[in-house]
Parts: sequence; C-alpha cells; structure tokens
Amino acid sequence: MQMVDDIHKHITELRESGRKLAEISKITGKSIYYVYSRLNQKYRLGRLESRYILDKVIPTLKNMGFKDIELENQNIHFRGDIIAKKDGFTHVFEVKKDCQRSLICFALGEIILSQIENERLKGKKKYHIIVPPDSSRKTWTKKESLFLKKRYGIDIITI
Repeated sequence: MQMVDDIHKHITELRESGRKLAEISKITGKSIYYVYSRLNQKYRLGRLESRYILDKVIPTLKNMGFKDIELENQNIHFRGDIIAKKDGFTHVFEVKKDCQRSLICFALGEIILSQIENERLKGKKKYHIIVPPDSSRKTWTKKESLFLKKRYGIDIITI
C-alpha cells in the first residue's frame, strides 16, 4: 500500500533534483501526464482515487480473498490500477472515483489497451471496473453493466 505514496515522493525528488518531465517519465515508467499531475498542486481527483484505493478498495479485495495485490502497475507492458490473483485467475481492476459514463468509458479504454499490450500476464484473466456505491454523478446504468458482463466479461463492482 505504500507504493502509491512512494512513487509520488520519488517523482517529487526527481523533479527537485532538476530532472525534466520526460526524464522522470522514463525513469518511473509513468506517462508524462501522470508525472505532471502528481507535481501539480491543483491535481485532486487522482489523490482522491489513491486514497479510495488504499482506504477502501484494497482492504475490501483482501476480505474477498484476493492475493498478490499490486497497485498502479501502469508501464509499457501493463495497464491497470490494481492486479490481484484469486481462484486461478489474474484479475485486472480499473478504479474510478465516480460512476460517470465518461469515466467508465475511459476505464474500458484502459482495459482494451491492457488486453492488447499485455503479454506479461499469462493464463486466465478477468477484468473489472470498481466504482463507489454512493456515486454522486451516476450516469452509468445497470443495463449497461449487464451488457458489459454478458458481451465482454467485464464486471462493474461497487466497493
């Protein structure tokens, strides 16, 4: 769980040492946007999402029996906020702090990229999008969630 705070600290230290955004991006394996957003004091959504992941999602996944939980494994070989193992499957989770249609579509795009780019995770995989149950701007419907599950095997989980 320390991983998210460690990468933020590492990015800050690299910037303070005079490194450029592109250099930090290459060193950390994160996108330039990711690096910039962690350095920008106005950036809030990602921090809220990180707190949500650490305080709520990870403990819930552990209680559900998931093992080998890894955070923010976004690099050239893999995309996904969380990966974990359970019942012989590798589970890939995209976490969103709200259940807006645009955020769900963004998560779907990340999952598609994960499926295309991911050669590291061999074997059986399952894909999930995690959202809070009390989403204030919920624009994604249960019917759409059922369609994703039936057609593409992607679950939307509320935690």
